[in-house]
Amino acid sequence: MNRICKDYISDAKKFFPIIGKNEKKYLHKVSGSLEEFCDEKNITDKDTLFKEYGPPYEIANNYYSSVETQEIIKKIKFTKYIKIFIISLIIVCFIALSVFCTYWKLTNDMILREEVVFSQDTLGNVQPDKNEKEHDDIKSDNFIEDEDVVSEDEIIE
Repeated sequence: MNRICKDYISDAKKFFPIIGKNEKKYLHKVSGSLEEFCDEKNITDKDTLFKEYGPPYEIANNYYSSVETQEIIKKIKFTKYIKIFIISLIIVCFIALSVFCTYWKLTNDMILREEVVFSQDTLGNVQPDKNEKEHDDIKSDNFIEDEDVVSEDEIIE
């Protein structure tokens, strides 16, 4: 099939809102007869095809004039529901992925911020970690030491 015939068929396909099994059969028949015509006449321009077969939308008109309207409406509604289902599925997957990524990030941040309070030496003894010692030093600055505590006798005097 030459390039002009292929372009004509692709233009005709654009006028079909849904291309199902029956539409494919019809287009295959038309493309077969179109190919034979192009080979016999050595077609070099689309004007000759337009004169013989009409504009590309005529192919779709001829097909739809032979098909019941209710069948076409059923196919259009079915594809509409399929598209809605696929879009909904994509949205649900996107939301689930967003929730998972957020949960993973929060968990990862929490693990990174978590301090190890105690570590074990090779003998299995639990020893305070360096961070724990520093934390104890900071605490001791905030509390009153035993030497600074005033007894009741000193307060009365």
